[in-house]
Amino acid sequence: MIVGRMFLTPEDGELARIEGRLARNPSLWTSRTSPVDVVRSYRRINGALVPVSLESTAQLRLLGRSTLLVIYRYSEIDDRAIHDE
Repeated sequence: MIVGRMFLTPEDGELARIEGRLARNPSLWTSRTSPVDVVRSYRRINGALVPVSLESTAQLRLLGRSTLLVIYRYSEIDDRAIHDE
């Protein structure tokens, strides 16, 4: 669960992004005093609203600040091929 904000597109109120902090510490490797910040972006592809990126930043014990960026690329959704948009 994320404690934060949800951003919607002004045209139709569709989910565009969620950003905030994880409600619970996900691992013993993350510092309890520094929360994990998360930004997850969404886009409509082939008619389905899907996540397209996830970025998280955390203070790791012994290692310092760390950022993870995940970019989602889909080859098909609902058994339909994805065409470059």
